[in-house]
Amino acid sequence: MSAFFESPGSPARSGIRSITRKGQGVFLETERYSAQVLSNDITNKMMNPAIDIVAGRTLEEVGGLHAHPGEEFLIVLEGNLHLHSEHYAPLLLEAEDSIYFDSSMKHAYVCAGDTPARILVIATIDATHLKSEGE
Repeated sequence: MSAFFESPGSPARSGIRSITRKGQGVFLETERYSAQVLSNDITNKMMNPAIDIVAGRTLEEVGGLHAHPGEEFLIVLEGNLHLHSEHYAPLLLEAEDSIYFDSSMKHAYVCAGDTPARILVIATIDATHLKSEGE
């Protein structure tokens, strides 16, 4: 009930939770990957979790390197993945391997196996505007 009276620009509050049941996230198709966005019922959150399916096998197929503000964590759930980034050689990640990195560094995910890679990605959001609005 209290959410009804809050302004839409207010950040997430203490005690929040969000449950996404199997197969019930918001599904998105992009040129880079297919995504199941999780916890999409919370607005102004500090991170965006998603399960991505990466099928593209070349940088060209996934649209090249991209960057965005924040930090990113990923773990490979199934398959193999090459993480390409502007400052490092391509990195092979296999099932259960994980990485945490600065997502303002240009990067791309590329499938490195016979079947698409399934990954859990959690990207932080640049919360500078949220802090100034919420203060």
